[in-house]
Amino acid sequence: MITFDLFTTKHHVIVAKVNPFSSSYPILGQLLSFIPREVFKKCVVETRSDKWYKKLKTWDHFVFMFYAVLTGGSSIREVVK
Repeated sequence: MITFDLFTTKHHVIVAKVNPFSSSYPILGQLLSFIPREVFKKCVVETRSDKWYKKLKTWDHFVFMFYAVLTGGSSIREVVK
């Protein structure tokens, strides 16, 4: 079970528990949940791929391209259209 902080008040944190494999969870999110974020972050740090980013971090670029592969696109421009 994954928990997400919905919002924080002065004294309480409201938490929602989400099953990442339920039918209401988007398929793209389910597929991305198989990718260990800590390993991904470690690779980003080792390769310094976020060092000079302007608007699009490495994880965001990965998600865009992952979606492009799933939908048959080959570039971010095709995905955005």
